Amino acid sequence: MKTQKKLWSALAALCVATGTVAQPAYNYSKLQKEQLGRGVVAIRENPSEVVVSWRYLSSDPINTSFNVYRNGEKIAEVPHSTGTFYRDTYSGNEKAVYTVKPVINGVETGKLNGNYTLPANAPSGYIDIPLDRPAEGVTPSGQKYTYSPNDASIGDVDGDGEYEIILKWDPSNAHDNAHDGYTGNVYFDCYRLTGEKLWRIDMGKNMTWGIMSAPEHTIPSLWCLIWMEMVKQK
Repeated sequence: MKTQKKLWSALAALCVATGTVAQPAYNYSKLQKEQLGRGVVAIRENPSEVVVSWRYLSSDPINTSFNVYRNGEKIAEVPHSTGTFYRDTYSGNEKAVYTVKPVINGVETGKLNGNYTLPANAPSGYIDIPLDRPAEGVTPSGQKYTYSPNDASIGDVDGDGEYEIILKWDPSNAHDNAHDGYTGNVYFDCYRLTGEKLWRIDMGKNMTWGIMSAPEHTIPSLWCLIWMEMVKQK
């Protein structure tokens, strides 16, 4: 019984000591942050409504509210307590330009506004991003293969404050290196949300499963190639 009491006392002392250890004093003003824009996106939810969302930035004061415009006309005042979301009643099939402007103490700041163009006849529930599918191919053994979109990720690759999509194309004959034979080339594309393709990287043959098969080799190589593409654009 005494041993059990000593054990509980030791555990209690450890918990107190852990809770009272001084934590490092971080200077958050020196944190390196992404220089992101407002990130406005508009998606048709149904034939009569469009959902508009945008990004609340770390530089925004806590009481920042927002004005929402459609084609230059103010359609909503969104208070800070509501968040960064607005449902617009709009059944038109023409393209519509949505603009979000931050408001501080009742005054539009004119800084870090954001725009998004909803295309004409936009589909409901998603953004239609056209893809440039690689051409079909034939292996040295005569096997035909096609391509399908596979993994994707996001990142601001050109420094404009908006995220682009990095998409991997997998050949239909992809398999891991436990199997013999050939596979088609693996490609990485970079697209804007508008569907504009910025570049394509050819990872070569037998890069089956892309970054999953040999991450210690492929990931550094991939990001090195992406960096090179970014440098070329500049």
